[in-house]
Amino acid sequence: RVSQPYPSTSSGGDDGRRRIDEDAADDNEDDGGGRNMLITWLLDDEKERLSPTEGLAFRILDDMLLGSSSSVLYKALMDSGLGEEVIDDGVDRSMLQMTFQVGMKGIADEKGLLQTEEVIMQTLLTLAEEGFDKDDMQSSLNSFEFSLREFSGGIERNGIDILTTIFDQWNYDVHPIEALTFGIALKELKGIIQNSGSGIFQNLIRAY
Repeated sequence: RVSQPYPSTSSGGDDGRRRIDEDAADDNEDDGGGRNMLITWLLDDEKERLSPTEGLAFRILDDMLLGSSSSVLYKALMDSGLGEEVIDDGVDRSMLQMTFQVGMKGIADEKGLLQTEEVIMQTLLTLAEEGFDKDDMQSSLNSFEFSLREFSGGIERNGIDILTTIFDQWNYDVHPIEALTFGIALKELKGIIQNSGSGIFQNLIRAY
């Protein structure tokens, strides 16, 4: 496996928040081999922590980008025909620093790796400039709000799932209650969206 810093792009120089990982599948595999590529963005660090509202916004952004086969980044990658499967890991909150990951499996060659990277970056740059469809944004927000309310109030919620959510944050000195509450951040985010549309998501893409 090869890891390297993410190269500079037309949107600006490398700020140390991104990296690209590539690996070559075994040529003897039944599927004929192929390459896998994953881009990882570091979304916060110990010196610059995301606010609860920003963290929530990233999770909704994740859904708009990769939440389903019709989500804009997922669809762009599949439509490109450059690989066999999208790596849609998206936002990961289980570590000290939140990350966002996306890539593809089964890419044919080095040229395909570069083209896959270009599809990802160009899609993000376009979204940063043009924003998101209003209906798509509202659908993701509604779906996410429902899942959060189900998490906090569902009588069938598995206790182990709740403990896992708590420990993911408690390990890094986040209060257990804070890890389970979302009302204030959700209200603030909905107000921002009402006033500026997809502006908060566009700003997150530009910043990170």
